Amino acid sequence: MDQNQKSGTVILCGSSGRLGSLILKESQNHPYPFQVYAPSRSELLEKITQQKDSYWLLDVTLPEGTESLVDFFLQNPLQKKILKGMIIGSTGHSDILLQKIQKLSESLPMIIVSNFSLGVMALQEILKASIDKDFKVIDLLKSLGFLSSLVEVHHIHKKDKPSGTAKSLAHAAQISFEDVVSLREGEVVGDHKLIYSREGEELSFQHVAHDRNIFAKGALKLLERAMEQEFKPGIYESKDVFLKNN
Repeated sequence: MDQNQKSGTVILCGSSGRLGSLILKESQNHPYPFQVYAPSRSELLEKITQQKDSYWLLDVTLPEGTESLVDFFLQNPLQKKILKGMIIGSTGHSDILLQKIQKLSESLPMIIVSNFSLGVMALQEILKASIDKDFKVIDLLKSLGFLSSLVEVHHIHKKDKPSGTAKSLAHAAQISFEDVVSLREGEVVGDHKLIYSREGEELSFQHVAHDRNIFAKGALKLLERAMEQEFKPGIYESKDVFLKNN
């Protein structure tokens, strides 16, 4: 697919990072229906201010980078006119940054993603599944006396502990962040295991990422689905994008 066939525009923030470089490479090597621009950190705001056509912004920087972007749009409301929405893939946000994101979401769609893996998204929804209107699967496990734990393993370069993914899974499974066991070993891509145990038996849910490229493909698939739809201002999750209009 050549550039003339592209139906949308994406500005990628953080293209020099581990995930950002994979997203850029994947977008260049496969026919996605949008053009991805990856300005350097010093060129980013210039690219944004010069943009004439509508676009989506994909942020895979660090929390400091996310805060700079959010501050920019809060301080420059005219720059939001052609921005269709932001997908934030950074984790480890402070309470102050979360408040700023909430403020910006009053005028922009903000899709917050702790992990771009489609399998992790599915696992989160499994954990939140309901047996009936007021009773979840997690409630059943608790009522049967199962004790829960979560172990997450990542590569030694991972900075936040527990990871954003682990926090999302812990929230879905009603496990305290303080009870998450976080290990950092070698070059492990990502391994999350939820264990429910009681005397004589154990039930577990596990997601293992074998290839980092699943995150790049997941991010671009999320963008593709988001750009097919219209979103009102607000805060969204991955599942809101994939289930919308279905």
